[in-house]
Amino acid sequence: MRGPERYFLIISKNFLKSVISLIAMYADVLIIGGGPSGIVTALTARKNYPDKKIVVLRKEDKVVIPCAIPYLSSSIESVSKNIVSDEILTKNDIELLKGEAKSINRGEKYVETTVGKISYDKLVLATGATPQKIPIEGIELENVFFIKKEVPYLEKLFRTVREVQNIVVIGGGFVGVEFSTDIVRLKKKISIVELLPHVVQLNFDDEFCMQIEEKLKEMGINVYTNTRVEKIIGERKVEKVLLSNGKELEADMVIVSVGLRPNVELARNAGINIGRCGIVVDDYGRTNDPDVFAVGDCVERRDFITGSCRSVMLASLACRDARVVGSNLFEMKRLRRIVGDYPIFSTIIGDTAFGCAGLTERQAKEMKIEVVSGEFLTVNRHPGCLPDAKQIKIKLLFDKKSHLLLGGQVSGDKAVAEITNLIGVALQAKFTCEDIYLMEVGTHPMLTSSPIVYPIIKAAEDALMKFST
Repeated sequence: MRGPERYFLIISKNFLKSVISLIAMYADVLIIGGGPSGIVTALTARKNYPDKKIVVLRKEDKVVIPCAIPYLSSSIESVSKNIVSDEILTKNDIELLKGEAKSINRGEKYVETTVGKISYDKLVLATGATPQKIPIEGIELENVFFIKKEVPYLEKLFRTVREVQNIVVIGGGFVGVEFSTDIVRLKKKISIVELLPHVVQLNFDDEFCMQIEEKLKEMGINVYTNTRVEKIIGERKVEKVLLSNGKELEADMVIVSVGLRPNVELARNAGINIGRCGIVVDDYGRTNDPDVFAVGDCVERRDFITGSCRSVMLASLACRDARVVGSNLFEMKRLRRIVGDYPIFSTIIGDTAFGCAGLTERQAKEMKIEVVSGEFLTVNRHPGCLPDAKQIKIKLLFDKKSHLLLGGQVSGDKAVAEITNLIGVALQAKFTCEDIYLMEVGTHPMLTSSPIVYPIIKAAEDALMKFST
């Protein structure tokens, strides 16, 4: 084939490719972000809207399971074992594109990306959060790591963990504590530096914080509270860390775990309303644009008591948001009865699990809420001589006027996580002290505490006695 015919064929092929490309780059539902909230939004939307074209756009080649990142050093041993399979999307007829969103045109309803322009009917922002940076001299030295959800970065971080001996963790929240407890199993020297009077103080009252600190020390972890890192010292790599108390810690590596900031720039540049703590959404994840939703760590949350904005970044909350948004993209299928967010956490330090839900007593006092606490100590088996019997400690907080449950904290065996979830359900159902005292539970000698001394009921009873005095 020669001449005009050949060129006509080339032009026709190129035109056909362009048309196919334009058809392919449209989504009924376009989700930006492939973390837990993006995945669950896509899966929920597929169940509720089986005929819609759903596309997930993410910039990462692979997605890590975020909550398990602290346990990659010794418990999991490899980043490659902590990957979410892409099949969870593709086998549900959800298209996965790997690229980065650059801008959103809300007027014409398309997103400019590194893989082309994608038009949408409904857009979901699941852009997540980024580690907070802190203004410390030496923070840019080699072997100073933040906790990023990027596979190559994490591979370098955990390779370095194995190569060094002295590690300083800046930040004594859940993630910093969990990193430390896993790394210390490799016989490394670990020091946690926390600015507040106690580790995990934002989530537990003092008696539980001190129990956690005692467990950390039993594991051989040094804990410096009420202490600030003044300077990270070294020429090229980190060598020492100078503390506010004047002490210098030997350090071959520093892990910074001081919280996250929401990724809101893409939304802000598109004219989406941004609050003090993230993208502003209503109870159904809708932004100020009715066709743009936001879920997960990038959104601003509201406290279940005060209604004020707060930043709580949990995969469990992100997935709850995603179920709401994925159900209601095109019509209101799932009405949300619960308003506000109830933070529910659990962790394990050595052989002891800890859980908390709702307010601490300290937070209640800061809010000027009068509370009555109920406490109880028992064992998790009956009789207590059974194998694996372990003490359970529980504390419940109730509003002094209304008797409503406001929060709870628990320590003990691994069942603590589900006891904490039970407290979370009671919070959301607005249980009173009397409701908990009279609640029905199932018990078994090898699985639970005795029905005579069931911890959550006995803690409510303790509070009831205080109400009546």
